[in-house]
Amino acid sequence: MKKLENIYAEYIIKYKFWREYQKRYFRYNKIIVFLQKKYMTTQIKKFFSRSLVISGILMVFVVISQLLIPKIFTIGNYVTVLVNWLVTVLIYIINKKTTNTKIPSSFINTFMATSIAKMFVLLVYMVGYVFLIGKDNIKFLVFMLICYTIFTIFEIYSILKEQKTRK
Repeated sequence: MKKLENIYAEYIIKYKFWREYQKRYFRYNKIIVFLQKKYMTTQIKKFFSRSLVISGILMVFVVISQLLIPKIFTIGNYVTVLVNWLVTVLIYIINKKTTNTKIPSSFINTFMATSIAKMFVLLVYMVGYVFLIGKDNIKFLVFMLICYTIFTIFEIYSILKEQKTRK
């Protein structure tokens, strides 16, 4: 009888955990669907998927390099790719919202402001890594510069390509 009560108690605990998980997932899913409807146009979806491909290629590069030459890359390189990807996507969405305005100077001003904001956010990330982790700083900073350059080139290429197709 004791064993049956333990099994029943475990079932209740798992069920409560599962219900809580479903509630949270449903809540987050509603938020994601709302954000997709409000902000995800087809051009942003294309940029999102293409930038995911670029970050995937960078992740594969990091994994292969870490397996072949473990002294070159640090554990911070995985986070670096993710932070660069996240900042680039957010900046692109902000820039995309101003491309449809009739005043050309508003897009230029927004692009310059977001570029400076991107540099500042990534600078804060770099300084935080150097002071908090403090290991392999040169390797980290070189890889950070490579990621920043790749994502910035991709962002500018995407914006210019959309500007040409609009005209």
